[in-house]
Amino acid sequence: MRYGGETRVERYFGREWRTRPEISVYKGMALFGTVLAVLPGTVTAHGSGARYELGIPQSLFLLAGGAAVVISFVAVSVLSGGSDEAFSYRSRRLSTTPLRVFQSSSVVGAARFVAVGLLVVSVLAGFFGPQSSDANLLTNLVWVGWWIGYTFSVVLVGNTWPTINPWKTCYERATSPFGRELSLERSYEWGHRPAVASFLGFAWLEVIAPFSASPRWMAGIVLAYSVYLWAGMFVFGTETWLRNADPFTLLFDYLGRFAPLSFGPDAEVRMYGVALVDGDEGLWKPGALAFFVAILYTVTFDGFLGTPDWAVIANGVPALPIPYLTSTLLMLVGFVLFVEVFGTVAWLMKRFVGDVTPDEGYLARRFALSLLPIAIAYQLSHFFPHLLLRAQYLVLALLDPLGLGWNPLGLAEFEPVHEIPLLPVQAVWLTQTTLVVAGHVVAVWVAHHVAMDVFEERRSAIRSQLPMTAVMVFYTIVGLLILTRAAVDPPLP
Repeated sequence: MRYGGETRVERYFGREWRTRPEISVYKGMALFGTVLAVLPGTVTAHGSGARYELGIPQSLFLLAGGAAVVISFVAVSVLSGGSDEAFSYRSRRLSTTPLRVFQSSSVVGAARFVAVGLLVVSVLAGFFGPQSSDANLLTNLVWVGWWIGYTFSVVLVGNTWPTINPWKTCYERATSPFGRELSLERSYEWGHRPAVASFLGFAWLEVIAPFSASPRWMAGIVLAYSVYLWAGMFVFGTETWLRNADPFTLLFDYLGRFAPLSFGPDAEVRMYGVALVDGDEGLWKPGALAFFVAILYTVTFDGFLGTPDWAVIANGVPALPIPYLTSTLLMLVGFVLFVEVFGTVAWLMKRFVGDVTPDEGYLARRFALSLLPIAIAYQLSHFFPHLLLRAQYLVLALLDPLGLGWNPLGLAEFEPVHEIPLLPVQAVWLTQTTLVVAGHVVAVWVAHHVAMDVFEERRSAIRSQLPMTAVMVFYTIVGLLILTRAAVDPPLP
């Protein structure tokens, strides 16, 4: 609808929009409404500290979630227009909006100062502060404030990590007296393989390692990670090392493509998810596909670890003499299976369309970005109850990072609650379920528009998405199944 000759988008954002590959927001909203229409009303809230039993058979509930993805595939295939319409979206330069204040030198400088300060103080707190994970600043900042809270901000707002990365800031400040970047500038040929290995290591630390809750252990790990980053920057160059070997620079870069704001030289305001349709040169680097799969796999494995199904598997496998080795091997086997599934999907896509298509490697890389909405949905769904509960401990730790008895806000006697305040368990579960299903719907949507860009014929584009949609239906059912399973303390042989 137009208002005085301008569209709704122009009315809200202004007319200074640059035309780029587009996705219709209204079609996406219609698909999201379809998802809400099929959701049941009563279930278990996974990770919220409370249970709410299903009011319908579990099989029917899972079938409804899978059906929502199928309906979305049919709807986007039928409703989307020709290629010209389907791949034009509008964005506005950030410099033409009030949000440009976030790129001002004063705001950037303050953000960098805070980031470096938090890094230094949290490491000190890890070594010398309270050694309880609930009271220590480092453990709360790493697992709650940064890994959950900051990641949410990257997805929902935009990726500020290249600007505020404290390790990058420290290295640049330390080498600034030399008047240039201090680096040996050796040739780098490893692709994203170091990032894959270190990201899986981080996931292992989070869900399996017994010392992830130990402040002193975590302080030592942060220092080791610092050496890893600074040594790589010195040998290969700051940007080369961070953009290839640092898992979090890569992770935040990709997750930030879903966000409505982008920062840097080409900073813009856009609709959620539209930038995922564009390709990326980094996808052709060795290890890039494995990194994408790792993003999706690790959060899925984390959720699966807290279900009785994991306990059955872990207890049914002979324990190895080294503690946690069995769990580690099972985690790696699951990751390999996820990689194989995605490779098989690319192979099936080519078979469904015919020999005129690009090879499987090209298809796998071109469609990799369509996995991100699924990973984002799992991340938000799995961790948002945890964030609401653990944020209390983070605030208390920030007020007294070294355990010296500071009480600036008079909260020393505050007792954190153990159930999510103000939100009934029904609301928590409904939010989690909506996020899981909506993430797969958006993934179907993105994959469809990528297919329209890759294949010349509309029929070929739609046929290519049959294997992808089948896998997304399967992932939807798995995600919903995890949500409905009782949370247990996982055995870690």
